[in-house]
Amino acid sequence: MRVLFAAMSEKGGRIGRMSIAEPFYFNRHRRARKIKRFLDRWGKLFGASDAQIFHLWLYLWPKRHKLFIKRAEQLVMWADDVYVEYSYFARPIFKFAKQHNKKIEVTEHDVIYRQGVKSLVFSAIIKYFEMKALRLCTRFFCFSKEDQNCFAEDGLAPELLPLPVNLRDVEVGESASFLPDALGSFSRMCLFVGSRYLPNERAAEAVYEIAKNFERQGRNDILFVVVGECHAPKRDGNFLATGHVAINVLDALYRRADLIVVPLLEGTGASVKCVEAMAYGKVVLASSVGARGLEYENGVHLVIAKTITDFPEMIDRLLSDEATRKKIGSAARALVAHRDYRHLFLRYLT
Repeated sequence: MRVLFAAMSEKGGRIGRMSIAEPFYFNRHRRARKIKRFLDRWGKLFGASDAQIFHLWLYLWPKRHKLFIKRAEQLVMWADDVYVEYSYFARPIFKFAKQHNKKIEVTEHDVIYRQGVKSLVFSAIIKYFEMKALRLCTRFFCFSKEDQNCFAEDGLAPELLPLPVNLRDVEVGESASFLPDALGSFSRMCLFVGSRYLPNERAAEAVYEIAKNFERQGRNDILFVVVGECHAPKRDGNFLATGHVAINVLDALYRRADLIVVPLLEGTGASVKCVEAMAYGKVVLASSVGARGLEYENGVHLVIAKTITDFPEMIDRLLSDEATRKKIGSAARALVAHRDYRHLFLRYLT
């Protein structure tokens, strides 16, 4: 089977000539900037969030870029089948898939129109584009029962796929011998991992507030680490935000962490950070939103905090009970043992 992996070149961060991703960089294309400015103006008028403006831009832009359309047709002709991440790209690609009798399958990680909702008008417009795109595809997948039910309300029937992880490269064991020097003086570490996404950014701020809560109580034995672009790099006492890190550093941090905290207040889809942490055999302390998309038993596979204000007390309790952490960590690892992507991705080929 012919497969294309479109990615940025390692030479100077430039994008290869055959990359289908190139049109999605605002500053490189005049029309992209023009559409973005247009949406910014209307977004301000209707009180839309940055996330809503961005999502609507992604639905509007692909059909209006000739180079993207040309490359999309070339790649559809070349491929045996077409697999698309998110529905943004399904509409412009569908025409070519139909012309060349290729099936098109979409993975919809989230219910897009429910992301960062501030403007109901923008939400309705995004929903129109999302539903229209998903109705065009041969079939599509989602990662949580909640999302499946949401799509079903609009007459769609997505297939439910457990969120996959790379279990072969994740083995329970000791942390690597290298870690940032900042970890050395702390006996315990709590970790949050998140991409640049508004709910993650708010969760990272919640982790910062939790860290400062412990510091005000004179508790300087716990380091709270936030990894990823959800927070700008920062060091403030018992709080460390690293920004983006290499995969081997992230692996070492997961292994070193005593507790994974996921204080998310909003979001759809399934939580990648929970599944990854559980694959490492770590205890996850999460909000109910943070554990979305998982079939778990509270207190057995992970621990749920009812509110953000409950996190400090529950962190203290879990960190003081190593036996409970080991028991829950083992159960967590067993729960996600069937989620290796090499097995789950076969569903796309059936």
